[in-house]
Amino acid sequence: PVLEEIAPPIAPPIDKLDLNNADHLSTLHPRWTAAGLHQEVIDVLSNKTITSFTPVQAEAFEPALSGRDMIGRSRTGTGKTLAFGLPSVMR
Repeated sequence: PVLEEIAPPIAPPIDKLDLNNADHLSTLHPRWTAAGLHQEVIDVLSNKTITSFTPVQAEAFEPALSGRDMIGRSRTGTGKTLAFGLPSVMR
């Protein structure tokens, strides 16, 4: 019998976003660079002591980056401006 070697995937699959999982909200999670957030931006955020995203930021990033129209509703101070600003800067 002939055995075929199957190459491993290039990048590990990214888990579905879990807003209750602090690891998923961390700026160090690979999902953010995979979604299009540049490492340089993550470094600047880290230098400003932003090391994790709020749920509204995490949930809004990919749809906003893809150019979809969005409405975000959240309490004052939860990061809505950054939620819509980061994807705008990336585009």
